[in-house]
Amino acid sequence: MNTKIKLAVLTTAFLFSAGNTFAFEIHNSELNFKVSIPDSFREYDPLKAQRDERTKNYLKSILLYAYNKGGEPENNQYTGIFLNIERSIKVMAGQEASEYISASEEILREKWKNRQVNVFRKYQTYTTKGDVMVTLTAVVNLSPEPIQFKLSGDKKDEKEMYAILKSMLANLEGKAAYPKSQAPFIAIIILIILSLIFIIRPKFNNSLLLGEFDEKR
Repeated sequence: MNTKIKLAVLTTAFLFSAGNTFAFEIHNSELNFKVSIPDSFREYDPLKAQRDERTKNYLKSILLYAYNKGGEPENNQYTGIFLNIERSIKVMAGQEASEYISASEEILREKWKNRQVNVFRKYQTYTTKGDVMVTLTAVVNLSPEPIQFKLSGDKKDEKEMYAILKSMLANLEGKAAYPKSQAPFIAIIILIILSLIFIIRPKFNNSLLLGEFDEKR
């Protein structure tokens, strides 16, 4: 068997065994981005189990997509890993985040198109037995507005969740809303200086002309 064919078969087998094969693509035309997620996720409605109207309205205002990977829901209660794609409510990616982080969160750093992405990690106990849930929220500053990928689930699934998050960042297509470096800011400063020169220069030339005219008189 051809070496390339062998490699393709092995790769396919590995992906199939990992349970994250045949990823499907999400295309949002409003916010102009594309991202693929594993097909092991299924859409679900997080509003069904929510009784508080304020929370429902809040979720409606930010939620773009909601997926779940786990067992069948019981009494509208889902288990497993949750994946939400939302309008961002966190600090813009690439900016200072210390003032936005709560005491129970920490910031991890990832990359998207060589740009910094803030990943907020939060642990919280969710049962009387002491079971711990982890939430990973990656904020990507897209144009026309930032979005966030939020994965949550039991702490034992954290490695899988983080791998999914990194995979989403790796295949995300969209336009960044902030520069790779400070070069554009320098360009703006130069533009301002040049504008001032063009404003001041005519006045300066007029002063010289008036001075020469006075000397001739």
